[in-house]
Amino acid sequence: DDPLPVDLLFDVRTSLLRSSIDNFLLAPDELHKIAETLHSSNNILGYFARRIGRYPLISSIVKGIQIDKILEYNINQAIDDHGAIKDSASKELSSIRRKITDKNQTLVKNIESILRSVAGKEWVQEEIITTREGRMVIPVKVEHKHQVPGFIHSASASGATVFVEPMQTLEMNNEIRTLRFAEQREIERILRELSRQVGEGR
Repeated sequence: DDPLPVDLLFDVRTSLLRSSIDNFLLAPDELHKIAETLHSSNNILGYFARRIGRYPLISSIVKGIQIDKILEYNINQAIDDHGAIKDSASKELSSIRRKITDKNQTLVKNIESILRSVAGKEWVQEEIITTREGRMVIPVKVEHKHQVPGFIHSASASGATVFVEPMQTLEMNNEIRTLRFAEQREIERILRELSRQVGEGR
């Protein structure tokens, strides 16, 4: 006969217990396993419903399996197969991420322009853009650090280079950082809501 569809069944009992705690956030991978288990449960019901005459005893047992297609759908809308939160998880999250992408593209263009200008004066150690504490910076030779207005984040191990966030990009970096915080808050809201749904259906 066809193999029993049990490849994606997980022991989610601990997650279900934790979902009953007020405001508890289940991790994305926990929620994904719950959705996979719901999907497999539905497949098992269908498997034995088509074979009730062949396996009457097992069919009577699996009839008690609970499925929740709405919860499965909601989790799959929000979380991908790798446990990452999808843009489609909410309109707000999609909007925030779109703004982050747009501002990042503008920031890269601006900082590349500054880097080319500074590199032409031979003030930079290398003509590259790097990041420090999640903010885009350029590597400036220490003897020219006062020639490039901005915030110095750190220095290289040798001390020959300082990593400067140019003054012209400070505000945009701040805006992106604010959007990142908003993204995290929205992700937490989504996880809290899905965890609540799991808790109600356990």
